[in-house]
Amino acid sequence: MPRVIPRGVVFLGARLAAGPKVEVMLIQDTQATVVPVSPVVVDAGEGLDLREAAARYPGRDLIVTLPGVELPFAWQERLRKAVGAEPRIAAAIPLCDAVECGALVDETLREKVRNECARIDQAAYVLGHRGYYETPRLHPVCCYLKRSALDEALIHLPSGRTDAQLVLDILVKYWNATGWNSVICDYLYVGFPRALSVAPTLEESAFQQHSPLGSLRRAVNDAIRKGLPPMSTPGLDARPVQLHVMHFWGGGLDRWVRDFSRADKSAVNLLLATFRIGENGGQRMVLYSDPAAEIPVRTWDIARPIRSTVPGSIEYRRIVEQVIREFDVESLVVSSVIGHALDVLDLPVRTVLVCHDYYPVCQAINPMFGKVCESCTLGDLRRCALSNPLNSFFNDGTSEEWHTMRNLFVERLIAKHIEIVVPSQSVAVTLRRLEPRLADHPIRVIPHGIDLEAPRVPMTKREAGARLKIVVLGRLSAQKGTELLRTAAVELGLQAEVVLLGCGKAGVKLGEALGWRAIERYEPADLGTLLAAEAPHAGLLVSVVPETFSYTLSELQSFGIPPLATALGSFAERIVDGKTGFLFAPAARAVVERVEK
Repeated sequence: MPRVIPRGVVFLGARLAAGPKVEVMLIQDTQATVVPVSPVVVDAGEGLDLREAAARYPGRDLIVTLPGVELPFAWQERLRKAVGAEPRIAAAIPLCDAVECGALVDETLREKVRNECARIDQAAYVLGHRGYYETPRLHPVCCYLKRSALDEALIHLPSGRTDAQLVLDILVKYWNATGWNSVICDYLYVGFPRALSVAPTLEESAFQQHSPLGSLRRAVNDAIRKGLPPMSTPGLDARPVQLHVMHFWGGGLDRWVRDFSRADKSAVNLLLATFRIGENGGQRMVLYSDPAAEIPVRTWDIARPIRSTVPGSIEYRRIVEQVIREFDVESLVVSSVIGHALDVLDLPVRTVLVCHDYYPVCQAINPMFGKVCESCTLGDLRRCALSNPLNSFFNDGTSEEWHTMRNLFVERLIAKHIEIVVPSQSVAVTLRRLEPRLADHPIRVIPHGIDLEAPRVPMTKREAGARLKIVVLGRLSAQKGTELLRTAAVELGLQAEVVLLGCGKAGVKLGEALGWRAIERYEPADLGTLLAAEAPHAGLLVSVVPETFSYTLSELQSFGIPPLATALGSFAERIVDGKTGFLFAPAARAVVERVEK
């Protein structure tokens, strides 16, 4: 395991910016030039004379480099932090492919990533443990030397310019004999155009057989094979780090988190998501350092799976505390507690809860039991669990256990003064009705934005007596109105040609049963082309539960397609009936009558 740098000396961008200004001197041949960066850099291209450099710059740490080295952002500060992490660390080196024991990129892949030093460095920074390991040898491509350790060894070093590798080997031998240590950092990578011709020592061979860098090398090389996707460097620059807590079910929640993270340039946005490994299997948690990333930078498999939400979990708490600590997280945006423990609401950082649904105040996720629910007492919860066909997601506990967990959830929101953000006023009203203790709790309404280039779709002219062309947009399920469509299908078919677009597997089965065309899924970028080809007269939204916002409604509005929607939740709030769309009661006859009209 690596020696992880203590939090007091971790690479917070704010601390980098606020730290003392250090004069740096670059030594090249016999000329010394003052440069406004840090600290003293010694060019070893023509040999190395540490005695002369130490005498010229008394009291200064030295960094040895070779000409041609590619140095990424904040490289000096990262090395300095490693050297300062423990009193007996004498020197620190970065990862570098020029030497075998410090190599990161497989030899077969190096040509593929030539001139990609900065991106490989980013990958190492987030995929590694952000720590350091004792190394048997230093290399002269880039090597930070602590002054106090160097002063002890100066008398043992040769005078005049000498081969840099030989000088560093003498230093390491002396330090090993006197209790000093040299380390290699797993969070810094430098590029170099060629391999150094150095015969490996016995210690290096042993290091390679049991290299602590093995897992990092595998992760980085796997990322390179997959195209080296974007990766942020949380804590390395001055931007604050924000963690989004979510689950992986797709849909609007996933879209909102990724859209928000891409749009927010003021912070580094990390994604911590949880999902099941098979319906009867375990649970996995993954951390992404960038909203566009497809490769996680951390993965954990949980021994005790969290099927819905639990009040507390030691295993879960350790994971989130590790993320907060290692990635310097300063704020939390909790978009879901499905698959999470309520410990996520107890972390010592600013926390905001964004409601994309009504969970866990509502066990069924959306409060519909015959009609939109107006209360949810323990008795209501028991009846709902027993006979509500829309309450089918979570059955891992009794109603009494669920009621206890829900109470703890609300109590923590109130005790921690955690602000709630909702995308429509209807959500705030319903939450306060179901949970009266939230009556005076701060709930802010912020509608979801949508990043969509959407030219208006031209509408097909309808001949007298001809059927309308209607598109049903989005995934279908019992909550999204499959039974309503099935019941209305015969009469609806007399009035309209219906196309199911992006309907998912359940929608494809429905389309086959009803004789409607159905497209299971599409790429978001293709939506405009698909809608233009269909040229529908209207878009039908048949959710039988109160939607909190609906990106599908936003898409129809953006393309200029009139929406026909159930008069529930955000649909009733966002559509002005007869002006910006058409509303109907969530019943088969009502949708048929609305289409007829």
